[in-house]
Amino acid sequence: MQPYKILSLDGGGSWALLQSIALKQIYKGTRVGTTCGNILQQFDVVVANSGGSLMLAAMIELYDKDIDEVSNLFLSEAIRKQVFSKLKWYEKNGFEHLATLFNIGPQYKTTRKMEALQSILSQTGQVPLTQLKNIRKDLPDNIIFCGFDYDRNRATFFRTNQASKSQPFTNQHEVSLAEAIHASSNAPIKYFDEPAKFQINSVMHQLWDGAIGGNNNPVLIGITEALAIFEHAQRDFSKLQVLSIGTANNLLPVKGFTITDNAESPILIKAIEKPKLSGAIEKLATSILSEPPDAANYMAHMFLGGKPDENTVPAIIRLNPLLQPVYSALENKWKFPEKLDGQGRIIFESLLNLDMDAIEQNDVDNIQLLGDWWCNDMIVNQAIRVDSYKLQCNIGHALFSQGRREWLRRTGIL
Repeated sequence: MQPYKILSLDGGGSWALLQSIALKQIYKGTRVGTTCGNILQQFDVVVANSGGSLMLAAMIELYDKDIDEVSNLFLSEAIRKQVFSKLKWYEKNGFEHLATLFNIGPQYKTTRKMEALQSILSQTGQVPLTQLKNIRKDLPDNIIFCGFDYDRNRATFFRTNQASKSQPFTNQHEVSLAEAIHASSNAPIKYFDEPAKFQINSVMHQLWDGAIGGNNNPVLIGITEALAIFEHAQRDFSKLQVLSIGTANNLLPVKGFTITDNAESPILIKAIEKPKLSGAIEKLATSILSEPPDAANYMAHMFLGGKPDENTVPAIIRLNPLLQPVYSALENKWKFPEKLDGQGRIIFESLLNLDMDAIEQNDVDNIQLLGDWWCNDMIVNQAIRVDSYKLQCNIGHALFSQGRREWLRRTGIL
């Protein structure tokens, strides 16, 4: 029996461009090809959050097109500015005006995001999730978008398969594709000004980004869904093959907590921060993008029978570019990745400080360049578990090419 295959897509705003770049590189030159539909048909379960949800919805919209067309959506400054529509001064209340001065207030209009999504998803946006297969015949049966119910204070999920055993009978959400993406991508506090609002079963619901429920990396949701659906997988975890694709992370050695504080540039070492209210609120708003996704990878590895031993075979394939310095034992120093030239190092530094809501064309061009570096093994790929002193991969694949090759081997494409 062929393994059941799961695709998990992290959130990350404009950085989800990296996921379309990765899928292009994974399947380029294989019998699968690089049209959106052919790629999605390789999977039995697809789960996504936030930017990953938008990337997945674009693949559904552009089903018969090459995935490069999805990348082009993210590369369009006009489209980004529709999704991330800046609040006008008169749309902010007094507290929000004050909070903005400390870089913690909302910046974007939620309702205009919904209008943008309906425009981008012109063929599929109004289609209920359960009816998507009526217009996309070979779409995977099990697609899940993550959200967070603002009123119930609970994670919530929007499924194409309402018959899933993971779907509570009393919690059946019949929503359109655009509504699911709107909820899943509605990051609060520092980003959008109010919850996404729409009716579900004649009741008005308010929703935040799925990351608030700890699902910015939704890989555990995908595994749970598969175990509920496929009985064979419950008896034999080897029947599940998982590909988890991220939207980049920073991993910097922290001053005083690493093998050395000596670095080629001060930006490569993270200083200890003095806690303050504005900084703590910003950290709270952005931490959902870092540690929970890291933890989810290791838990997924262990749930599927992986071992905690160093250099063990990873139970999942994790592909995610890391903005991380490299430790030189010879010089006892943290250095830029050696394959980056002088201009590359300048761009590396700028990416370290770039938020998930990148809008300006130069910034997104740099994210695209990061994707090229990653796919060509010029920077490291995220480990499932890393040595916290030298930041070296203990479990997982240190390079994109290694993870790609292993994924294609496990799924019988190589």
